[in-house]
Amino acid sequence: MPTTSTQTPSADISSDALTRAVRVLLGPRAVGALKWVEEIHSGVPPKSVQRLARHLEVSESVILHAAGVAASTYHRKLAQSSRLSAEQTDRLFRVAGVFALGESVLESKAAARDWLQAPNRALGGKAPLDLLDTSFGTELVREELYRLEYGIVS
Repeated sequence: MPTTSTQTPSADISSDALTRAVRVLLGPRAVGALKWVEEIHSGVPPKSVQRLARHLEVSESVILHAAGVAASTYHRKLAQSSRLSAEQTDRLFRVAGVFALGESVLESKAAARDWLQAPNRALGGKAPLDLLDTSFGTELVREELYRLEYGIVS
């Protein structure tokens, strides 16, 4: 099916960075988007939070906050070696995806990390990271990154 101008360019912008981020979460066994969906349904081990935090060079608390996962829940699941829920895993994937998009648009991991943590006028003065715990907030952040990519001032 041909691409039209009304389609969102997200797949083109961040596919390499997203693949790297997801492989950090899942390891090299995760090949392809359909496998990622299966993994989301199954939940990921809480150690995935640690791996993602190391990869993005942020603290675990930053990842947990952005994914809307309570620290107590995370530590309990870590101690019990149980998996995060599908909902928690989905939010974790969202965080990884937005970081990947930011890295692609801003051309470095450090720039993406700084942009995501800084208050943003276009987002009502909130840091983009503070909006990632909901799907609607995540879309607002993605839209702002697309505006940056295409030079649209907001």
